[in-house]
Amino acid sequence: MDRWSRGGVAGRSGSRSRPCSGDAPPFFGLAVRLRLYLYDAGVLAVHRVSVPVVSVGNLTVGGTGKTPMVRELVRRLAARERRAAVVSRGYGATTGRGESDEGALLASWLPDVPRRAHPDRVRAAREAVEKDGADCLVLDDGFQHRRLSRDLDVVLVDATEPFGHGRLLPGGLLREPPSSLARAGLVVLTRADQVSAETLAELRRTVSRLSGAPVVEAVHRPVGVVEVPGGAVSPAGFLAGRAVHAFCGIGQPEGFRGTLESLGARVVRFDALGDHHAYGEDELDRLLSAGREAGAAISVTTEKDAVKLTRWATSERTFAYLSVEIAIVSGEAELDLALDRVLEGR
Repeated sequence: MDRWSRGGVAGRSGSRSRPCSGDAPPFFGLAVRLRLYLYDAGVLAVHRVSVPVVSVGNLTVGGTGKTPMVRELVRRLAARERRAAVVSRGYGATTGRGESDEGALLASWLPDVPRRAHPDRVRAAREAVEKDGADCLVLDDGFQHRRLSRDLDVVLVDATEPFGHGRLLPGGLLREPPSSLARAGLVVLTRADQVSAETLAELRRTVSRLSGAPVVEAVHRPVGVVEVPGGAVSPAGFLAGRAVHAFCGIGQPEGFRGTLESLGARVVRFDALGDHHAYGEDELDRLLSAGREAGAAISVTTEKDAVKLTRWATSERTFAYLSVEIAIVSGEAELDLALDRVLEGR
């Protein structure tokens, strides 16, 4: 028996991560399992569209890298001469332009890619095909949204906190039991560079036992530091040795801090706000002032946060964001094979 099954491995936060402790309130666990059963039994309807659908999702709430993974998949589909569209539910704090954080980020990354956001994702998927001419779809945060049929479930597992404290919501971070990994067609272990080789190997074994699907390893790779306003870009190594004030409103703030520290930044103040945090102009002033008081030479946030803050940036109200992409470091052939099979099958 591996140590995941015996009680887990401490992630960056120090919590004990294990597949599932069963400590969630009974009504929540029952509701989740009943819903899963009704879909598995065919009682709840699943709707199919005429083009291949690749879903990107996870087991837990919070950031595992879904948005960068959506971008990576769209790029790979474009390289196969496919016109992909992104379908999402469109939730989260807005940027002031009526978009979710993730939607605004994808718009900046993929300006020519159609995006459809609607609470009814079946409707959004059909509109992407019929109105946007998409010949394949990437379903953002779609693992729990089983109403829309998909040809491939890509499930992301954060190596630093894989099983959400081992509990279903609200006692932990799990949205459904880890046994649901059996539905995955491909599992991606993100932040694979932020745990030890031993921990990563044991996590791979646990995931393989739960899923049976190919396992891919990925890292969040910094590609540059972008000044706001202005957009001047410095290499990520620019932060080495510098006193940095970091702030973010994402699901896994410690992952962001770990990335900065891996670049050699001296984080003198760290403000972790709630996921999808709705910033205000005065709040930005307070954050930047706190960073200066802490002796920081620069205030740095995530690109996801920056899309909500850029409208308030001035020559006297400056900050920077760390531009990051997801990079496959192991299992790239398995990822490409899974995509090719989906496209060939439809």
